Amino acid sequence: MVKLNSILNVEKLEALIDDGFISRKFHNEYPELAICNYTPAAQYSKDLVWGEELAWCRGLIYNVDTMEIVALPFKKFWNFSDERHPETMPENLPHDIPLVTDKLDGSLGILFEWKGQNFVATRGSFHSEQATWATNWLRNRYPRLQLPKGYTLLVEIIF
Repeated sequence: MVKLNSILNVEKLEALIDDGFISRKFHNEYPELAICNYTPAAQYSKDLVWGEELAWCRGLIYNVDTMEIVALPFKKFWNFSDERHPETMPENLPHDIPLVTDKLDGSLGILFEWKGQNFVATRGSFHSEQATWATNWLRNRYPRLQLPKGYTLLVEIIF
């Protein structure tokens, strides 16, 4: 398993939690599991510099006892024309004709296995209404599903 300190600075992570820029919540049944998510204070701050700690905390799940990463969703991505991020500006985008598809708006679902059971978390919660519904749906619909080791499966929960 990948250790948390291999992708980010744990001291900076703790400071961002203390400063209210990252929330950390614990699983009700398995308190050794923590999920981290950037907060609205971080998202809407014009002055905050986004380092690896904030960028990776978009539903990051880890074991606080061993510091092993359990689930690692995509890093934060930015909206179109965000002046703080030059790669989002129209002049810096590819000039190819894009493929446009429909996107239904739901909640990010983060699938992970813990102690032989499959779970679904949302970006900042193990126990949101959507996470609870998706966990039950997954277990009932696919009771023998084995999640691939070393990968984090992400889904859109249309609830």
